[in-house]
Amino acid sequence: MDAPKANMLETVLHKTDIVDLINEVTPLQKQGDEHVGLCPFHHEKTPSFRVNEEKQVYYCFSCKASGNALTFVKEKQGLSTGEAIRFLAERAGIELSGTITERPNKSYTDLNAEAMKFFELQLHHTKPGIPAKQYLLARGFTEATLRHFNLGFAPREWRALYEALKRLDALDTDMTDLGLIYSQDEIRDVFRNRIMFPIHDDEGYVIGFSGRTYDAHDTQSAKYMNTTSTPVFDKGTVLYNLHRVRPHLKTAKRIVLFEGYVDVIQAYQAGVPEGIAIMGTALTPKHIQKIKRLTDTVILCLDGDKAGIEATNKFLDTLEAAKLKTFVSMLPEGLDPDDFIRQEGAEAFKKQLDDALDGNSYRYRLYHEAANLNKLTDVEHFKNKVFKMIAPLDGYNRTHFLKRLSEDLNVSIELIESDFREATKSFKTMPRYRQIAQVAVTDKFVKAERGLIHYFLRDRHYERKFRMEFRDAMFNDKHARDVQLEIFEFYRMNPHDLCIVPTLFLVRLNEAQRAYCKQHIEMEDYPFNEDEYEDFLAVMREQNRRAEIKLLKAKLNAATTIQEKIEYRKEIDDMISRGKKHGKRASRTSHSRVN
Repeated sequence: MDAPKANMLETVLHKTDIVDLINEVTPLQKQGDEHVGLCPFHHEKTPSFRVNEEKQVYYCFSCKASGNALTFVKEKQGLSTGEAIRFLAERAGIELSGTITERPNKSYTDLNAEAMKFFELQLHHTKPGIPAKQYLLARGFTEATLRHFNLGFAPREWRALYEALKRLDALDTDMTDLGLIYSQDEIRDVFRNRIMFPIHDDEGYVIGFSGRTYDAHDTQSAKYMNTTSTPVFDKGTVLYNLHRVRPHLKTAKRIVLFEGYVDVIQAYQAGVPEGIAIMGTALTPKHIQKIKRLTDTVILCLDGDKAGIEATNKFLDTLEAAKLKTFVSMLPEGLDPDDFIRQEGAEAFKKQLDDALDGNSYRYRLYHEAANLNKLTDVEHFKNKVFKMIAPLDGYNRTHFLKRLSEDLNVSIELIESDFREATKSFKTMPRYRQIAQVAVTDKFVKAERGLIHYFLRDRHYERKFRMEFRDAMFNDKHARDVQLEIFEFYRMNPHDLCIVPTLFLVRLNEAQRAYCKQHIEMEDYPFNEDEYEDFLAVMREQNRRAEIKLLKAKLNAATTIQEKIEYRKEIDDMISRGKKHGKRASRTSHSRVN
């Protein structure tokens, strides 16, 4: 870091209290010499995040995040060093000068800011802007709301914005680069006769615009016209209103994702200031990254029409895959959030958000509402959709949805559970593997590991018995070991399950693990045999003895005294002798049904 920037950083950090800074993001409580709270960098229920006021540093004992005020701002907001210094300086009321205050594309964002001022002036202080403003006021927006979101109006004239910016000495090339003008024989404004929504970046700088028609007689123009890709605008990275949301997340602890700007603005006016919207129809990895920096909870509140439901389904899958806690607010059919707020009011809308459904409850309701329960084919289709949805879930949540299904279809839970077990056998994502691979296996150790995997799957009793003797000993074969770990983890997470339904378990596995099961695990009609199971355990004991003998031989070879060599030799002989006593039982495994 150069000297001026280093000196400025020292000044900024001296003026910044890290406790106050972090308190704006996550509540801290003083405990002794430190302040303690939930870590803002990962989801947790027990506070493991510590802030040392004297040293002005933070540390998380869980995720190991650490640093000072500058590090915190950079990591939490995804800013560069210069941007973070500027953020802290502005927060502390320090005026910066020189290269530190310069931001990339400053001339572009400044020019966009002038365009925004021009559009605002046209909306509030010109006669041509009156119809557009009346339209917005008729939609329920207040004067204060219009100004808060910097809404404006692009006049009908061909060169109104261009001529206004030329008076400020703006360059034609810059205006063209920003998508404000275009040339077709002569220079013309891109946005004409539209209500203008300025788009800001994460720091609040104007990077683009979206223009909306308002004239009911204008049926030829597209409803929305957005800034095209420019040096400062990329719709795949922009989240509308994100820069205004940050201060509200300390209390809201969530973000509400809408489809459009009008929904965000109407929600703000209704007392829900934590709303954002994407530019377009795709939720990109960069969008996800920005959201995860600010919160771990998202409520989807999209339109209640077919397109809105399709978008909700797509966004829900994307957000859940990113490990974000995602809920869905289901609006009445045909209504968007703007319509709902204007018809039902602010309090009804807040309740709508508070009653948002978790992902699977939303999917269940969607399947239920789409089914005609008087038609047998619809009932079967409904059941199978629910069965596929709950197959990967733990036992508690599976039981919850099976009971709901039982009540909604007015049939016994026993019948639903039976249908569920039968249905899961045929799911394409959960293949049925009826027999062990026919490839001959001569290695008794591989046979034993395969056989034990099968017994673990079928009855928790065998998994417990193995772990009582071998504790957390791992199999040698990589594929068997991977599946073994998944089984142990499944039983740990589902302490009340007495067995694993194989077809349900397969959805937890990756392709290689499923391939192993396909080749080596018989899923049906394979009776238990205590003698065979004991044979497998005997082989595992032999395998452990061989490993111990190998280790002892290595120590023997490395021994430097006669006494050490004698002791290691005696241990090896005793181990071999014990192995011979058990060898007869272990050898029986070569005749087992696992081959």
